[in-house]
Amino acid sequence: PSSPACGGHCEVSMPGPTFLDPRPGLELVDIVGGCPVSTRRFPWQVSLRFYNMGRRLWEHVCGGSLIHPQWVLTAAHCVEGELEACAFRVQVGQLRLYEDDQLAKVAEIVRHPKYNESLSVSGGGDIALLRLEVPMALSEQVHPVILPAASLRVSSRKRCWVTGWGNIKDYTPLPEPYHLQEVEVPIVGSQECDRKYQNMSFPDISERVIKEDMLCAGSRGRDSCEGDSGGPLVCLWNCTWIQVGVVSWGHSCGHADLPGVYTRVTSYVSWIHHHTPWGWVGGFREIIAECRWHSESTGPPECHQDPNHGVYRRELIVQFTKGQSRGKWHRIYPTDEEKDWNILVDTFNHIFG
Repeated sequence: PSSPACGGHCEVSMPGPTFLDPRPGLELVDIVGGCPVSTRRFPWQVSLRFYNMGRRLWEHVCGGSLIHPQWVLTAAHCVEGELEACAFRVQVGQLRLYEDDQLAKVAEIVRHPKYNESLSVSGGGDIALLRLEVPMALSEQVHPVILPAASLRVSSRKRCWVTGWGNIKDYTPLPEPYHLQEVEVPIVGSQECDRKYQNMSFPDISERVIKEDMLCAGSRGRDSCEGDSGGPLVCLWNCTWIQVGVVSWGHSCGHADLPGVYTRVTSYVSWIHHHTPWGWVGGFREIIAECRWHSESTGPPECHQDPNHGVYRRELIVQFTKGQSRGKWHRIYPTDEEKDWNILVDTFNHIFG
C-alpha cells in the first residue's frame, strides 16, 4: 500500500523492535504506517550493517543513533554473541539504504553489563555503545542527537517519534528505494503497558514484564512489523529533539493493543557518560543536565518551522545556578555566581549568538 499523506503530521502507529533470532512471542518489529523522512529531519539516524556473504553486501540489521561524532547508541541484542567490532559497519546521514554508502568501521562494542543474553531483551539492559574508528564529519546530514538528563520524566501520552527502515506490514519489507520512515507515537505509562502485556501475552507470569528501565510507546489499532531495532525514540522539549528510548522489543506483528517497548535512556545516562567523552556537548547534552529554563522568561522558546517541520532557529533564556562557558565547545565549569544567558542556536543546537 502507498504511504499515508504526510502534509502535516504522520499517522500514529506502533513502533517496535527486532531480534536477530526471535524467541516465541517476541518478534522483530518496527514501523508500519509511517511517512518518508524529509531531508535533514533526523540527522542522527544510523544504519548498523553486517556483511551478507550470499548477497556480498553490508546489509542493514539494526538502527542506532549518533550521540557523539565517534559514538553510536543502539540495542545490546543487535550486537550480542561472540561477534567482534570488526564484523560491523555503520552508515550515518543516509535516507535511502545502500545509496552512496560510505560505511564507517566499528572499533569497539560496549554492551551494558546488565544485559543477559540468556534472557535477551526481557531481562532489561538492552543497550550498547559502538565506538567508531574515526569520528564522523558533522554536517546538516550528520549530527548527534541530544540525550536527556537522568532526572527527565516522560509523561504518558506525550507525542514522540520513532524512525527506521523496518517492514511496512507482515512479511512485507520496506520497498525500494528503502527510504527512512518516521511515525509519531504516544508514550504509554509503564503500569498500563505492563497490564496490557500481563493480560494478553504473559498471563501466567506474576512478576513485572515492563521493567523500570523500559519505556512503552504506541497507539491502539496501529501496528509494527519485522524490521530493525536499536533505533531512536525522540521527543520534542522546548523545540529540541531529545532521545528518550532505544527500540528494544514487542509482541508479535499485528497486535492491536500492545505498545512497542524501548530501553529507557534516562536509566543509562550515567553509564553512557562514563564511556563517552564528557567534554562533548553535541547540542546541550551537558547544559541540559546543568541548567533550567529561566523562571522569569516571557514564555517558551520561540520555534521556527521549515516546510519539512524541522526546527531551524530558536532563542533560549537559560539560567545557570552554577556554571559558565569557555572555549569552542562551551563546556561547563563550576563557579559561585549565577548567570543568565540569551542563547541562539540552530537546528542542531550549535550556539551561534
